Amino acid sequence: MSFTIQEAQRRASLFLQQHGVDEAALEAEILVRELHGWDRATLFTHWLDPFAVPLEQQLESWLQRRIAGEPIQYIIGHVDFYGLSFDVGEGCLIPRPETELLVDAALKRYYQHPVSTIADIGTGSGAIAVTLAYHLPEVQVIAVDLSPRALQYAQRNATKLGVESRITWLEGDGIMPLQTAGIKVGMLLSNPPYIASAEIATLAKKVREYEPRLALDGGETGLVFYEQTAPFLPEVLQPEGWVAMEVGAGQGEAVEALFHAHGAKQTAMIEDFQGILRHVIAFYS
Repeated sequence: MSFTIQEAQRRASLFLQQHGVDEAALEAEILVRELHGWDRATLFTHWLDPFAVPLEQQLESWLQRRIAGEPIQYIIGHVDFYGLSFDVGEGCLIPRPETELLVDAALKRYYQHPVSTIADIGTGSGAIAVTLAYHLPEVQVIAVDLSPRALQYAQRNATKLGVESRITWLEGDGIMPLQTAGIKVGMLLSNPPYIASAEIATLAKKVREYEPRLALDGGETGLVFYEQTAPFLPEVLQPEGWVAMEVGAGQGEAVEALFHAHGAKQTAMIEDFQGILRHVIAFYS
């Protein structure tokens, strides 16, 4: 029995809802749109068209993957970040909207105090590095990650968005690749792992079982990355260089104190969309 695209979406939404998927209606719409390669406006213009039989099996496969816990971004293979489309998949952290605020801060600072080189530590999909390279064509970006798989996604995204020639890729832990190469940058950004190890088990299944633990686990207190990095930041910053990092809820003051203890002259914090202190900025001159 054939049914319309509207009915296919309604059935998908009900199926996801019955299996406890949050935002079931939205996710069903995303899956149906992705099947057809449509934006939302185009979907509605075809609302009463018959749902193509060959697409039924693909939709069913995607729905089964989703109720098993797989993130919808992995299923469709991409996510929007700062108005750009980034490929994502297994082994690559999914960029969050909150991290767009980190890019905002970097762009605002750049337009006031231009720099020639920017580093993104723990680049993952390349969301920060590629977005900045896209918006700042005169800047050289250095993207670092410990995961070869994540770097593959980042490089793919850079190529897709036409900025691969202005990004240098370094595989390694934290800022050590910068230290080893004797590189100094005017701006250093990072969305590092900051979830306390014991809290990983409490995360949603789509996060704890699918996204890379390497990009989530911040050690016993969630602060290991900051503790290991803060003492050496002055070594990799150019004069008047600055740092901006994402932090977990309730970690802002501790990270701010670490930066001050290791040479930061001034710090500031940025709230996310829920009013949580989410990003710490440190100035070293």
